[in-house]
Amino acid sequence: MLSIRTRKWFAPEILKSFPCSFLRSSGISLAVIVTTFGLLSTSVRAEDNALNAEETRTLRNHLVATAQKEQVLDEAIRELMSQPATPESTALAQELELQKDRLEQEFESMATRLNLESTRPKGTGKPDWFKELEDLTLPILRSIREMTEKPRTIDALKYQTEVMEAQIPEYELAHKHLLELKQLESNTGGKAADGNYLQRLQDLLPKYDPEVLKLKIRKNRENIERLSSSDKSLIETVTDEIRNFFKNRGRNLIVTGFTFFGLWWILTRIRKWVVGTRLLSSLSPGFSKLFSAGYNLFAITFCLAAAMGCLFFFNDWLLISVLVMILLLGIWTSRQWIPKFLKEIKFILNLGTVREGERIIWQGIPWQVVDIGLFATLNNERLQGGEIKLQVSELIGLHSRPVFPGEPWFPTRPNDWVLLADGSYGRVENQTLEQVVLVLKGGSKKYFSTIDFLHQNPVNFSDGFRYCIEFRLEYSLQDKICNEIPALFAAGLRKKLHPRFEGSAPEFSRLSVTFDHADSSALNLAVIVHLDGRCAEFHEELKREIQGTLVQICNENGFVIPNERLTINLARGEDESSPLALREESPAPKNRV
Repeated sequence: MLSIRTRKWFAPEILKSFPCSFLRSSGISLAVIVTTFGLLSTSVRAEDNALNAEETRTLRNHLVATAQKEQVLDEAIRELMSQPATPESTALAQELELQKDRLEQEFESMATRLNLESTRPKGTGKPDWFKELEDLTLPILRSIREMTEKPRTIDALKYQTEVMEAQIPEYELAHKHLLELKQLESNTGGKAADGNYLQRLQDLLPKYDPEVLKLKIRKNRENIERLSSSDKSLIETVTDEIRNFFKNRGRNLIVTGFTFFGLWWILTRIRKWVVGTRLLSSLSPGFSKLFSAGYNLFAITFCLAAAMGCLFFFNDWLLISVLVMILLLGIWTSRQWIPKFLKEIKFILNLGTVREGERIIWQGIPWQVVDIGLFATLNNERLQGGEIKLQVSELIGLHSRPVFPGEPWFPTRPNDWVLLADGSYGRVENQTLEQVVLVLKGGSKKYFSTIDFLHQNPVNFSDGFRYCIEFRLEYSLQDKICNEIPALFAAGLRKKLHPRFEGSAPEFSRLSVTFDHADSSALNLAVIVHLDGRCAEFHEELKREIQGTLVQICNENGFVIPNERLTINLARGEDESSPLALREESPAPKNRV
């Protein structure tokens, strides 16, 4: 069955926009324009089976009417074009041309019973900036197109062949329908008024001839076979393209490269000379860095401009486009980290929260900021391998302060003897940013991460230390405990340990024996000995030596070291020697250091 869709071609807005005087001056009657825009446009869909005679005649009448509409529009357009050109007449002519194009498309669609909407050309709709970008990249695209011309041609021919092979059944059906319409005209006899309709049918017959399509397919296959037989290997193709590139543009590229790097070298030498002058060396480091940054920016801009000028001189638009694309790509990709880069610039110019020559805490360890450039250089003189370079971004969020004279950078040095909070006592063998190795007495080693080592609150004995020994005596010496007894013990210690008190740099630098306090069972002396850091290795041995010397002095003078006693009194009449008579003696408390 025949399905018919109709719509009206009428544009009242266009008619309202033109004054009546224009219509009269153009020589076109209002009735003709209204008739032109009021004509019906019909789109016909047919089913797979052949049309019967009545449906064919109905289709013919619609085609004849469409051809007449086209003829009316064509006459109206020619009449408008013969008149003096005005904005109104030009706009009306363009609108009529669009109407005529639609009618031609619908005539072809109804005659062939094919949906031609998908084959209609569509506008690209490219904005102006896209066209500018396309013009800029045209040399690059042209070079890529030349490199890939053969594979693209083969692929395009294969695609066209596949499309035409799929269209053969449709073209055969369309050609059959056109022949039916022409045969109908031959049987009934065409009228003179249908000349335009007959001419349109005659024009469509060769266009939808399947034999022409098959001929094109055979020609495409021959071209594909010819191009494929002359294919080179990938290595040969790449080698030829590289050879052609350097043959044609090698000189331009070399001269441009020499110009860029030569100017950069010269300007760098000038910067070093200017920065080394007495004028800039007397200024603040912050101003010197600001001058260097501005000079470097000027230098890179000048070098790029010179390189671009060389390419302009050689008229090498391909390399110019490549250079511009690289610059644009760099600017486009840098938009994300420009805020972060500006923060880093403040540090590089010595204007941030971390400044050169000051002290910061990084990873729990104090460091001195030596230099801030493309990288930040930190130094800790106490650590082995104590210089490290960081990215400037790692300084963001940190704060520095001026260095106090004589301020330590780490609690210990290699070969120092330390006592830790966990009771470990040993010599520092290695201390780096990552770990500290402690050699205990006997040669065993104990490993700490640097942060854990600092958390142990190390006590460094290598710079000097002292003993503070509490020594107990009985109450029978009460009348001598304040003067005679301390002097006696001091003289005895100096006598028995005299090698350690002699020399220009004695091991025991100071000795003090005084009465400290009295408790419930004894009188306590405070024996204080100051030792040089050289004795740190024998910290425990010297402690025992001093305590032994104190006991020897007691033995020589008959002094009794009291013990704490617990006495249990038995009931009357019981033998005091009974096992129930208990006496508990505890040793004197250990001397406290």
